[in-house]
Amino acid sequence: MLTFALALRDKGVPVPDIAKKLTIKTGINTGKNPSLASVYRALAEADALITRPSPMPTGGVGA
Repeated sequence: MLTFALALRDKGVPVPDIAKKLTIKTGINTGKNPSLASVYRALAEADALITRPSPMPTGGVGA
């Protein structure tokens, strides 16, 4: 579901429209659309993972 949301956002689809196109597949809310806040949160977390630089060795003690 997140991959589909990211692809839609990359195409320029507004987040409210993305939320309407997504469907929850499991759990109590099966078949319902996720909340707008949940979609914003998921997209923000995905951005944080994608844009966060990997740790680089600093050459500290013992190097």
